[in-house]
Amino acid sequence: MIRPMRHIGILAHSSDGAALCLLEMVRESGRLLGAHEHPEITLSILPMGPVLAAYEARDLAAVNAQLVRTARRLVDAGCDFFVCPDNTAHLAIDAARDPYPLPGLHIAHIVAKRAKADGRSCVGLLGTRWTMEGPAYAVALGRAPLPRWRGGALTDPA
Repeated sequence: MIRPMRHIGILAHSSDGAALCLLEMVRESGRLLGAHEHPEITLSILPMGPVLAAYEARDLAAVNAQLVRTARRLVDAGCDFFVCPDNTAHLAIDAARDPYPLPGLHIAHIVAKRAKADGRSCVGLLGTRWTMEGPAYAVALGRAPLPRWRGGALTDPA
């Protein structure tokens, strides 16, 4: 019995990351499944500009609200799950107080899983200041305790 392909949602935050993610999904599907074969993919992106000040203010709740709006659009499109190809967005996703309206893959956890499977003991990362200073990769790679979310600000673990 052939299992139907899942409908993938791309919860986009930056246009470059979203475009690359879409292209790589289609290309990898072609390599695995054959030319012109890929799952249904829906990409939803709201402008990132309005939340840049929220990042500066460490107001991850405001960023998260926008990402949840995008996730709801993916639910409405019938997606089974989402991927978010934007490292920095995962700071807000990780700090969400309520679950997202559909399951998602965490970019840092996927990187950590792949690094482990490849037998790597060191992982290099380039990213925005928020990504580099944030806990997502340290947590995913097992190099830091899980941060806590308190009163609208990401705090150091106590």
